[in-house]
Amino acid sequence: MKKRKLLLLASIIIFSLTSFCYALETDTHEIINENIAKNSFNGFSLDSYLKNQLGIQGGIGETVNSQYVWWWLKKGGEYEDKPYWYMSYLRSVNHFHNPIADNGYTGLWGTSILSGKSSTKWALLSKNTQSPGGYYSWYDARDYYLKALISTDKTTRDTNFAETFRGLGQVMHLIEDASVPAHTRDDGHLFYNYEKWVKNNPGAVTTAASSSIFFGGTISNIASFIDTDQYNGTNPSASNTIGLSEYTNANFFSEDTINASGFPYPDITQTTVTERTAPSGNYQRQYYLKNCCGETNGGNGYLLSAVDYLDYYRWMIGSTLSKISVLDDNVYNNYAQKLLPRAVGYSAGLLNYFFRGKIDMTKDPNNSSQYVIKNETNEYMTGTFNLYYDDTTDNRKLLTSWGRSINANDKSDPVAFTEPTDIKEKGKYILVFQGTLGSETGAVVGRVVSVEEGLWEDWEKGLTGKHSWVRSSGGILEVVDGFGDNTSKVLKDLDSYLSLQTSVKGPKKVSFDYYAKFTGIWDFSCIFLTLSDRSAKMTDEVWIVHSSWGIECKTWTNANGWKSRYCYYEVKYDKWVHVEIYLLSGFQEITDIWLGGYSDSEIYIDNIDFKY
Repeated sequence: MKKRKLLLLASIIIFSLTSFCYALETDTHEIINENIAKNSFNGFSLDSYLKNQLGIQGGIGETVNSQYVWWWLKKGGEYEDKPYWYMSYLRSVNHFHNPIADNGYTGLWGTSILSGKSSTKWALLSKNTQSPGGYYSWYDARDYYLKALISTDKTTRDTNFAETFRGLGQVMHLIEDASVPAHTRDDGHLFYNYEKWVKNNPGAVTTAASSSIFFGGTISNIASFIDTDQYNGTNPSASNTIGLSEYTNANFFSEDTINASGFPYPDITQTTVTERTAPSGNYQRQYYLKNCCGETNGGNGYLLSAVDYLDYYRWMIGSTLSKISVLDDNVYNNYAQKLLPRAVGYSAGLLNYFFRGKIDMTKDPNNSSQYVIKNETNEYMTGTFNLYYDDTTDNRKLLTSWGRSINANDKSDPVAFTEPTDIKEKGKYILVFQGTLGSETGAVVGRVVSVEEGLWEDWEKGLTGKHSWVRSSGGILEVVDGFGDNTSKVLKDLDSYLSLQTSVKGPKKVSFDYYAKFTGIWDFSCIFLTLSDRSAKMTDEVWIVHSSWGIECKTWTNANGWKSRYCYYEVKYDKWVHVEIYLLSGFQEITDIWLGGYSDSEIYIDNIDFKY
């Protein structure tokens, strides 16, 4: 008999784990994380950051530990619920946060069975302390990132880069779970629920990504994305300055907490009744329209709950039958329209926050033998700046360190170092900061810096230089005042090309980059790269073109058999584009680079550099 009871209890626990402990389904977390990884949100692109700050040429498409960067961020969304080698969803009991009581899940049926930590505390556990299922708190992810920047061998660095993005994906998962009413209202939700509806309607996530709502409050630490300690049960709000759990708890029901005594809002008595076609499409059904107290959908209201099937009979006969939970697909659809944009926006904000630090090192303009460290963030930095380099065997070594405090968007006093004799690539270093960034202690910031003098063609210094820009034919070139920093140029009537005539031979690493803003509808822009050796073979291994927009490159051969690299992309109205071109290896020589487009459009060009 005792064995039967234990078996029954075990069965109940396993059933509960696989039925309620997840919030958004793992498929949904993966979709959200992949979308964030592959796109720009609130001005931040992970792909651009990896390329421009860390020198990772493949960006999110770089392979680390046998998988793409974006894949690791995506799979972090799954692994937070279903880690390797552990019973699925054991971690999920730590994915709840009730902002009113400031606690996590209190357990099954009013007991402490399967109770867990608040997600705000779970996310901020000290490194190497999360259990079961591995170490993936905020502090773990930050530690993996540091190791990815400074570990001696490349294999270890790649492993830690993979762990960094997996860990970030898992912390993002916790924020996304705060958009699920059940996980903010201490509700185990065993049966069909909001999460199931979202899984069955993946297009809702894509739609939400295009209208994301970002956290606009003060970030004391990453728990602020979930709870800012502003909502206390009396002050429901639709503001984006409150944590996601506060917004969700105050404005939406979960399956088992309709009018629950511990949750004053939303208040069904402060709604109006409206009718909608029932999900089955067979009849008109009554719903409570939430148009008061906190979120009101811009005053238009949204469906809070369907009217109980038995309400009419209770009114007629005075029945005391308990309420039946009536959150149907119409309600879930309205919930998703409000909750998913914040799930995407708030979790994207966490990724942005992790990589918000930007640093650089350049020659001291007053002393060519010294350098200055730049703090390119809007926050004060104080701590240690460590300078690393890769030797000829690809081992990373610490060269020197400086303790510095640098104001926001400012630079340090001059620093100096002696270039090592065993450096793999002359002038290339890895600058790593550890210290306080704004209010965050123990922050980590990295940057691959190049301090080697090179060839530059900078339009901000005029159109004459080492490499003159010329028009091949036609077109108008003029300065545009009042645009950006007043140094942009505009190319009008682009029925021809702007050509940079130069000569650079491999095997050097060459970079040509520009920022361009296109106006008009569906303009077309392209770059031609022409080699002096017209019979030379051009391959993807030789030329890699990166862009903040989708870009396609092809090898073009004319009637005479000359080969050129032809790269093109389409951009919509009023967008900035950044393109970089690298000559990685080979013997080829560039003789011309043409930048152009066609149609009656304009291209605003800024910050054009050619260097190696």
